[in-house]
Amino acid sequence: MLPEDIAPGLTEFAIKNSEGFVSLSVANISPVGPGVFTLGGTGRGEAIALNAETLVPSPFDPSEGHLRVVIFATGCRNARSVTATIDGQQVTVESVSKSLTLPGLDEVRLAIPVQLRGFGASTLIINADGLESNPTTVRLSGDALRDIVINEFLADPPDG
Repeated sequence: MLPEDIAPGLTEFAIKNSEGFVSLSVANISPVGPGVFTLGGTGRGEAIALNAETLVPSPFDPSEGHLRVVIFATGCRNARSVTATIDGQQVTVESVSKSLTLPGLDEVRLAIPVQLRGFGASTLIINADGLESNPTTVRLSGDALRDIVINEFLADPPDG
């Protein structure tokens, strides 16, 4: 993790090893690089996420219409714009905050709409200032059946 006061762009820095030897280098510092933490620790698979109200892990059921989920990520809090999608559908990012106890950990709070109920294992991607995170999954439970509205019955359909 880099100190927060390092400016984006080409930056010269020094690295000191355990024997006191100093090595100078130059690197292009990017201001944002979002990444979602996963259960397996590989950056693939199920995202580390909790129900924001109950602090229970997935599966999450958005059927009641007021589900809030906290996703644990990095590289999001200093971005000017943070968005998220689940299976390609935009979800509302309510807040991004830094962890008070773990440096570099960001807590991204999402509002999950009722329309995503029953989606099962779904792809979550966080976008920070135009850069996409690693694709991870969240499990969404609930009844996948949707209401159907029949707006017309033809009592005497035409021939053919």
